[in-house]
Amino acid sequence: MKFSFHGIILSAVLWTTTLSASQQLEIFQGQQRIQIDFDGAVSSNQLAHVLQPRLDEINRTASELRDGYEVSQKGLANSYLIACKQWQEKSQGNFSCHTGYFEKIWQTAQLNNELPDRAELRKQASRLITNPDGADWFADDYWYSWVLDELMETLKHQHNIQLNWISIRTHHLQRLWKKFDQGKDINYINFFNEKLSNNPIVENRDAPAIAIIEHNPNAFLRKVNHYWLSRVINPKTGWPVEYPPSIMVTANNLVTAQAVAEAVLVKSGPDAITWANSIPNVSVLLVTETGKVFLTDNWHKPASSTGQAFIESNKKLVIQYEIPALHLAEYRRPYFSIWISGAKNNSLRSLQLIGDDSRWLRELRHWWRIQGRHDDALIDGLAGATVKPGRYEIFWNGRNDQGLFVKKGNYVLHIEIAREHGGHEELSIPFVWDDSTIEISATGKQELGRVSLQFTPD
Repeated sequence: MKFSFHGIILSAVLWTTTLSASQQLEIFQGQQRIQIDFDGAVSSNQLAHVLQPRLDEINRTASELRDGYEVSQKGLANSYLIACKQWQEKSQGNFSCHTGYFEKIWQTAQLNNELPDRAELRKQASRLITNPDGADWFADDYWYSWVLDELMETLKHQHNIQLNWISIRTHHLQRLWKKFDQGKDINYINFFNEKLSNNPIVENRDAPAIAIIEHNPNAFLRKVNHYWLSRVINPKTGWPVEYPPSIMVTANNLVTAQAVAEAVLVKSGPDAITWANSIPNVSVLLVTETGKVFLTDNWHKPASSTGQAFIESNKKLVIQYEIPALHLAEYRRPYFSIWISGAKNNSLRSLQLIGDDSRWLRELRHWWRIQGRHDDALIDGLAGATVKPGRYEIFWNGRNDQGLFVKKGNYVLHIEIAREHGGHEELSIPFVWDDSTIEISATGKQELGRVSLQFTPD
């Protein structure tokens, strides 16, 4: 059987197997495989028959979008465009389906092994933002997210077939539906990146939708000259994301998961996680090249987490600190770092890094010695702009840099601060992390004001 889709003939290989009471339907699109695993009183041939009309409609949608036909106000093409525009707006322009235009340019650049003109790309990006008419709306990974969502919705609403669970996936996208609790997780995700595959925090992922962008030479990276660049392109510049972490996003549908994944990588830094925290029913895991983990507040507790960890993700240590106003003739905003160490002074969790110029970050001598000089990815992922004097608040959710909950015990909060043409200070505040109340404060000498730690257990 052959399915016509996206302007290319899809060879669909159909068979029935008995693997954990499941069956499979596979669809190949060039090198892209879409695999449907399912369980229920239906054969793979019957499932293919159910999907055929939707696949035909998806094929017509691809033609409308590719060939520039007038898009119907009620068809699938219109719903695809609406979703694209909604996520472009929600992401503050950090995601866009217009990156399909730049994808062609970068494919040519990779083929010729020559970087395109950066200024010209930025010019074209500005043009597409202000005048998107006639643009290529095919961002391939987002397109497949949308296709898998459409296939799932088609199967979920079939009343003439009985299905217990369905998994529709490519190598980095998975859409899952279960009619009832199977008593075990259904997890088909394949990892290319050992930083993800070997990290226990990614266990037990049976969310409705999962999007993964892994950055290593085997997946999601392209090489042009001696540069390894992400396949994720910044729609504001036309340039791929540089030095990207790998990312895993769970959501209620793949359109959301993929859009959030791309937007977080483009936005980068602590503001990206803050933005992701504002999206309902979305959880995000970022893993840097060195294995450090950044999470949204709602990321699950891994099954392999130590039994001595008592803290849950909704409980946090509140850290408040003050940057005092110094009335000086030549005042520069300070650089500073906040982290938590164990009893042996080993850094466990990087909480905040303010300042992004490595020349001045080196003035944070303690932090630079134990972390900064060894971890460029940490600086890229954590560093934020300098802030004006005032009182600020951050939180620690009891996890270490690998995303796992720490044990009960003795820990130290460190705040190191330095200012160009100014002073240097460091405060170290010991505390006990268990199920008891924490009320601790300390005050710096000049560059740092009052610092307080507060934790109230249930």
